[in-house]
Amino acid sequence: MRPQNLLWASTGTKNPSYSDVHYMEPLIGPETVSTLPDATLAAFRDHGKVDATLERDQDDAEGWIVALGRLGVDMSELGEELQAAGLKSFELAFGKLLRLTN
Repeated sequence: MRPQNLLWASTGTKNPSYSDVHYMEPLIGPETVSTLPDATLAAFRDHGKVDATLERDQDDAEGWIVALGRLGVDMSELGEELQAAGLKSFELAFGKLLRLTN
């Protein structure tokens, strides 16, 4: 059985007050895939820092997840909602692409 890789999508920075590599640098790790706009790729190639940042501060991340659970946030439910929304977004984009190529 092949392991499933994490896919980071929509990693372009939308807020102009953030660094243009704001979402790229913290998501670098083994067995991951990122989709990004050309401008973000160019910015990352120009001044992004390549480092295995995804595996840093895992204890802090686990603490945040526990804290969110205590506040009533169901992480499994949230994950399902985000996955469904992401799949719908990709489905719409793929449908648009197919209409453009026919």
